[in-house]
Amino acid sequence: MPELKERFLKNRRGLCKLAFAAAVCVAALALTGAALGRTASAQQQTPEEKVYRVGTLQAAPTGNDVYLHYTGLVQPAATEQCTFGAVGTIRTIYVKEGDAVQKGQVLAEIDPDDAQRQADNLKRVAEQADSTAATAQKARDEAQKDYEKACEGANGDDLANAKSARDTAQASRDAKQAELEGYNAQVEADRRQLAGAEEEVTAAQAALDAAQKKLEAAEEKKAMLPQDAPQSDIDSAEAEIKAAQVEVDTAQGDLETAKGNQTAAAAALATSQGLAASAQTQLAALETELTARQAAYDALKGQGGGSAAANLQKQRLDAAESALSAAKSAQIAARNNYESAVQALGDCRLKAASDGYVIKVVGSEGGLATPLAPVVVLGSHEAVAQFGASQSDVRSLAVGQSAAVTVEGQEYTGVVKSIAVLPDETTRTYTVDVEIGGDTGDFYLGEMAAVKIGVGERTGTWLPLAVVMNDGEDYVYLVENGRAVRRTVTLLDVSDDMVLVSGLENGGQVISEGMKTVRSGSAVSVG
Repeated sequence: MPELKERFLKNRRGLCKLAFAAAVCVAALALTGAALGRTASAQQQTPEEKVYRVGTLQAAPTGNDVYLHYTGLVQPAATEQCTFGAVGTIRTIYVKEGDAVQKGQVLAEIDPDDAQRQADNLKRVAEQADSTAATAQKARDEAQKDYEKACEGANGDDLANAKSARDTAQASRDAKQAELEGYNAQVEADRRQLAGAEEEVTAAQAALDAAQKKLEAAEEKKAMLPQDAPQSDIDSAEAEIKAAQVEVDTAQGDLETAKGNQTAAAAALATSQGLAASAQTQLAALETELTARQAAYDALKGQGGGSAAANLQKQRLDAAESALSAAKSAQIAARNNYESAVQALGDCRLKAASDGYVIKVVGSEGGLATPLAPVVVLGSHEAVAQFGASQSDVRSLAVGQSAAVTVEGQEYTGVVKSIAVLPDETTRTYTVDVEIGGDTGDFYLGEMAAVKIGVGERTGTWLPLAVVMNDGEDYVYLVENGRAVRRTVTLLDVSDDMVLVSGLENGGQVISEGMKTVRSGSAVSVG
């Protein structure tokens, strides 16, 4: 009985499950029918599909010029840190920021009194050394003659011939020594002449600056006259301008004359220095020849110089030659010290090494000048646009490439002048200087400059930048079978308003007009 009861309960549970499943199926069929009814009803109410009119362009590989664009700063092409070669107190600064300067123009001066005293003292020491060397030379020559007399007759004609050759070499040496001293004196005179000429240039420049300021004041005075000013006032102002212009012209002429004198004096100094150097070289050669002639003579003379008198004179000669050698060494050292002092005196005047203009005056009158601290910073008249190029861009750049530089709306021609070989430690970009050509006018340092450099043609699928859209990824719309189809692209390069893309290697009609009104799947017509 328990087994029958259990089978009954089991069959009952199975029947319940079948009944429940049947009920679920019936309900599902009912819901499906209702849904189908609603769908059919909705389809009967759907309006006609909208068709969007668009413009297209054909995507295909083409070539396009590629340009790199940068924003840089206007800088001078070269700068010069002007420092004194000596330590001293700055007495006068002759320039101010913005002044144009010329090569060789005196920019500033330190107090030269100490340097002048040092040069004067060393000049006296050098003159004394010259006198001592001359006395030692005379003593040596006399000792030589006494020794020769003691040895005379020892070797007959051979000794006489050797003595004659020695005397001839000595005469040539002495003549060249005198010639060198004359050239050295001329070098000293030419150096003084050049210093005077440089002072004349400085004075003439100051006079011209004063005359130009006077002319500017006269012109400003006339410009300030009211429009209804009496004719007499206008005539008076014009006469004042005319007189000031005459002063400027006269001062300009005086400056040119002074510069000419300076150039001539510098050329004369270079000539005398060259002659002195040549004479010094020739003197060294004559000294060598005299030494050889003397050795040959001494060898013959020594063969008969064994007498007591000859030995005594030989000792005197040796002592005189030692004294002469020491005197000449002292003479050379004294001359070198004097030349250094003259150079130090010249270092008291700070001069421009090239044409340019004053960027900044660092020192001040009364301040300390040293060779380590610049007093004036100069910039060249030539300007460059300076910017940093990335590692990828710098491989496309080369010195000599042409460029277009725009400053304050004015475009100038340019050329790549230099490219740094090491990157900036902070930005990791490579500094590039583009020299700005043409009439650059008066640029201000640090002005913004737009630089455009062509790096050649690149072939690929180029599209107008305006047709590429972005919603987190770059894409375009193509027309396929009358529908707008979205296609993702990758931007490879940009040149002006064109962009190089990948993802359209198979071509296609790219929607170029109306692409912002369509969506993927929209019906479109091209026209």
